[in-house]
Amino acid sequence: TGDGSIMMNCQEFATIADNDIDVKVVVIRNEILGMVGQWQRLFYNHHYSQSELKGKTDLVKLAEAMGVKGYRLTKKEELETRLPEILAEKGAVLIDVVIPEEEDVLPMVPGGKRLDQMVLGYL
Repeated sequence: TGDGSIMMNCQEFATIADNDIDVKVVVIRNEILGMVGQWQRLFYNHHYSQSELKGKTDLVKLAEAMGVKGYRLTKKEELETRLPEILAEKGAVLIDVVIPEEEDVLPMVPGGKRLDQMVLGYL
């Protein structure tokens, strides 16, 4: 999930902890509503409107405050080195993966286009 969507249901970490649910939640954090920000960057000349998430919420601390272990990965190589270990842990875990804001979500369907017109990548 993205950092925008996790903020809409983060209270469920308390439910996860209370019920000992063994789930791993990976948050892709880029401090912007990913797809919306991408559209605004690509199709609206970087005119961002209500898509930037410049809050100071520490998702690792938030998860831990609700009884769920939290980890933050900030380097690409950690996806190969630390991620497998974290995923193998018993119990619920939130993994906060920090990525650059300009990282694109692909494939994507531009506004007003059909599914057969989706963008699969860039040249």
